[in-house]
Amino acid sequence: NWRLAAAPAAMVRLEPHNLASGPLAGGSLPREGFDLVVCRNVLVYFAPPRLPAAAHVLMDSLKPGGLLLTGVADPLLEGLPSVPAPGGIAYRRA
Repeated sequence: NWRLAAAPAAMVRLEPHNLASGPLAGGSLPREGFDLVVCRNVLVYFAPPRLPAAAHVLMDSLKPGGLLLTGVADPLLEGLPSVPAPGGIAYRRA
């Protein structure tokens, strides 16, 4: 039951995406350079061979310096620069 004030809310864009059908079937998130992508407790459901493709699509959707936030249940995304965050891991796009 939180609501953003009008000024910051105008800067937020919510984009749903089905990682199970999108990137693995040739689709992708918009490449418009998001500052933040939140994908919490979703990647845990991907089989290890499919995880890198999903992570790649999420990271590619970020601006340089943008953050991908994952949850505590999600597997570590090896080879990606990470920053510890409360309740999960934040990955920063170089």
